[in-house]
Amino acid sequence: INGSMMGKHTFVYLNNHCHAPTCLSVSVYACSKGTALADCNPSSGKLICRTDPIYGGTGHPSITGTRFDEPGFISVPVCLWGDKKYGLEAPVDLQDVPLHVVKRSNATGGHYGEMSGGQPWVLRDVAQDSVFV
Repeated sequence: INGSMMGKHTFVYLNNHCHAPTCLSVSVYACSKGTALADCNPSSGKLICRTDPIYGGTGHPSITGTRFDEPGFISVPVCLWGDKKYGLEAPVDLQDVPLHVVKRSNATGGHYGEMSGGQPWVLRDVAQDSVFV
């Protein structure tokens, strides 16, 4: 599954939507401002976030002993941006930036519905927000 959209806001967190048992990876590419959506793709964009799920029951050290450590379950790592003092890259300003998403899935097993998308947390400029009383 792949597609392009215009970015909004400054990202500090992105959880790519991916289901067990079919999820293989999700990659998000940012293209230069002014790039047409039809021309935004992995070759023209810069990889800003890649999610590789961790499957339960595989002995992976990051989920061993957790509720995700069962066959058929996955843990989906997130992409984080923030303060350098915490070892993070700076938040990504994606306002009006063309984005291209590529989701890879395994189609050999039964699964109802495939989709792709992300759940971002963004920085908001509260001075720009309207206040309704």
